[in-house]
Amino acid sequence: LLPAAHGIVDAGTEVCAFMKKILKDKSGMALPLAIACILVASMLVVGLITYSSGSVLQFSNVKRMKQSEYLARTGIEATVRAYSELDDALKPVKANDSIVTQTIYLLTDKNGKEQYSLKKDASAKGEVKVSVTKVKKKFTTADETEKEFDAVEFVSTAVVDGNTSTAKASIVQTMDGYDNKWYNENGEIAYKEGGKVAYDFIGNVILSAPPKGTDSPHVNLSLGNNESAAFIGNIVDTQMPINLASASSSSPITTMAMMGKDLIFEKNITLSIRRSGFSSKGQNLGTLLISVPSNMCYTDPVTKEKVGKVYFLGDVTLAITTGLFPHTERVKLFSAGDVCYFKVKPSGQEPINVDPEIYAIDLVQYYLSTHKNSTNDILFDNIYANNGKKANAADDMRKIDPQKNKNDKFADLIPPNPDSSIYLVWE
Repeated sequence: LLPAAHGIVDAGTEVCAFMKKILKDKSGMALPLAIACILVASMLVVGLITYSSGSVLQFSNVKRMKQSEYLARTGIEATVRAYSELDDALKPVKANDSIVTQTIYLLTDKNGKEQYSLKKDASAKGEVKVSVTKVKKKFTTADETEKEFDAVEFVSTAVVDGNTSTAKASIVQTMDGYDNKWYNENGEIAYKEGGKVAYDFIGNVILSAPPKGTDSPHVNLSLGNNESAAFIGNIVDTQMPINLASASSSSPITTMAMMGKDLIFEKNITLSIRRSGFSSKGQNLGTLLISVPSNMCYTDPVTKEKVGKVYFLGDVTLAITTGLFPHTERVKLFSAGDVCYFKVKPSGQEPINVDPEIYAIDLVQYYLSTHKNSTNDILFDNIYANNGKKANAADDMRKIDPQKNKNDKFADLIPPNPDSSIYLVWE
């Protein structure tokens, strides 16, 4: 807008200078030329005013439209917060049951600051109403069975000075992996084919212990040789031990991946490396990958980088078995109670998925990279470097410690409850 307007002003200035020159002329042409210049200058001024008025009007329309869009989303967010505090008796009970909120009015105080009110006011420049409906959504289990689960849908309509916008979002119940047959009563993960599987859910995920696991601590979430599995959600809460110890000597790689904004491991985790006594290349690996998509992450209050958060409520142990006559050394990678931020994009690492671009931290790779000694260097070279993998940087993960970092808070150490944490999915 400014360059164009600036050009018009320059042109008007040049006309005025030209008019002064003509008025000094004593010939009979001075008066007609002066009148002509005045007409031209008037046209330029009218054009400038019209142009500016149109620009202001267009800006005002865009501003009101943006205000209505913002109000539509704000209405849903405010309603979701209020809904979470309602007694169950006031909520929709079955599918297609619906309630409508009070109208929320958009006001402006004497200082021009926007405010919201439930009381109707003649000076209100906008209003929003939200409907809340219980709906059924579909989900396909590992055995190809289609199941329904409950969700609550919020639809808002906002009007600001005649501009109307709508928004829609849903909150969904927590998904239980065992109930949906992602693994059996022995903790063995269900596969379709090829030894690889990914279980993805838009909300929070709980990997609960099978019923017999209540009395038996030996039911672990486990994988077979050369198998891999991924569990993906907003919060992923693993409530049973994970055992990725590999017993075979046929050099398998067993990989489990957890992807989410908050990853909670409530029990012990066992990872493993088995190195053949006859060949430095004969390796068995059982490892855990942690990852967070860039669109659902935290910002580290210390480093300001995009991160996910992992809560280790049990110990993470790496069992390293080496030698012709196998000897096993157990190394603790993380202790129960450790809470860490981990980078969305670890230093120097290649993405594990291209579209969308997703990275992960391999806990065994991270340990070998950051704990240098002759044995670890050999293991890293044989398992990772020889396969084109680079070492992790120590700051790819950062332990949250409020006593050392004033920006870390003790509240950051408390894991969220996936059953009560609301995850809003915008549509």
